[in-house]
Amino acid sequence: MFLQHTNAAKPTEPFHEVPATAGESYVPGEALKLASGKATKCTGAATPAYICQSKIEEATEDDVVLVSLVNPQQELETLLEAEGTALKIGDKVTVGTDGLTVTATTADGVFLITNILGTAAGDKVRGYFMR
Repeated sequence: MFLQHTNAAKPTEPFHEVPATAGESYVPGEALKLASGKATKCTGAATPAYICQSKIEEATEDDVVLVSLVNPQQELETLLEAEGTALKIGDKVTVGTDGLTVTATTADGVFLITNILGTAAGDKVRGYFMR
């Protein structure tokens, strides 16, 4: 899950409401993007617009998701989806398939690693989403 570690712009990000995609589940810390004007999981080489702040098991057409905006001065902490022994500070990696982690894939990466707290799958890294 993506958790704010530091934010040079302000101490906290306000929450916003974004329409949910019917049938989709949401968990706090999940990277989200908009598709057809509704929040959906962000994975791979896509840069998320939001970090989910609410839990919804199975959204209905009228549900909204509480989110915080991703900004370039917001350092986030997350987990590695896979082993990252070859990763270095300054590498840009992609978002994991669960929308909660990052991969060790540097091709087309969107998450700039600034701190590596471990290299095994499940270990933490910190960084910024680059637009």
